[in-house]
Amino acid sequence: MVPACRTLDCVSVFALNVADASAVLDCASGFDERDAYSRNIACDERAVRRLAVPRPQDLLFFSDRAAAGAWDAAIGQLSRCDVHIAPIDMSPFFAVARLLYEGPWVAERRAAVGRFMDEHAAAMHPVTREILDGAARYTAVDTFNALYRLQDLRRAADQALAPFDALVVPTAPIFP
Repeated sequence: MVPACRTLDCVSVFALNVADASAVLDCASGFDERDAYSRNIACDERAVRRLAVPRPQDLLFFSDRAAAGAWDAAIGQLSRCDVHIAPIDMSPFFAVARLLYEGPWVAERRAAVGRFMDEHAAAMHPVTREILDGAARYTAVDTFNALYRLQDLRRAADQALAPFDALVVPTAPIFP
């Protein structure tokens, strides 16, 4: 993985089943003393019994009926397992996403590709270039205010997830 925002990025694992995800976790987990942002994260070996899912109004499929159907089928399968499934408010998670793509972290993303963008901006995807060009409009004050907001959102997300063992979300739909 090459981080775009070293202060925030984490590796996402997409797996077809729990065994595959566990195998990836075994390979990827562990503290790396050469990485200033590496953290020791203890993995709880208990069985996953309590699953959080987005509330219906928080599901975004952008008219992709196949993605919506796949989500419904997956939730149907999970509901037949020995697990408790409950919806949670995804608002704090969406707010964090907006901070990442519409806030001062755009400047950190710009820093990650700085030299490349300076030399090859025309070769970049126009949407990516447009997002990164917006980095200059943020000040240090904006960044600190966003850090404070992020911490508030982190607390809200932690509280929302506290009763659960895992958060299950749909994958990205195909945009029409």
